Amino acid sequence: MYGLILMGSATMFLSIFRALPLMIIISFFIGFGNALTNIPLSIFLQQTVPNDKLDIVSSFIYTMASLGAPVSLSLGRFLSDKIAPQILITATGFLVLFLVICGFIFLKTEKS
Repeated sequence: MYGLILMGSATMFLSIFRALPLMIIISFFIGFGNALTNIPLSIFLQQTVPNDKLDIVSSFIYTMASLGAPVSLSLGRFLSDKIAPQILITATGFLVLFLVICGFIFLKTEKS
């Protein structure tokens, strides 16, 4: 979840800064947050899914993620025609942070 917080925060800063070197640094943090998210997810899948089903489950997850890319790009293009791109990027960062905070709250109430 910390990777998602890093990605959401970095996405919000991406819309604020206009200098190319800063955008490159922020993009690095987005990629680093992605790695912090995907590695534990892969480990969790390997530990919980039986070995004979792991290839099917992994293929399904990565196929759904790949199918989500064109949908999100189409939605982003449609929304960027209606909303300024800077506002759209900032709103995306806020949305990610909001969902992560809701996830933290849900996990804490689930454990208690």
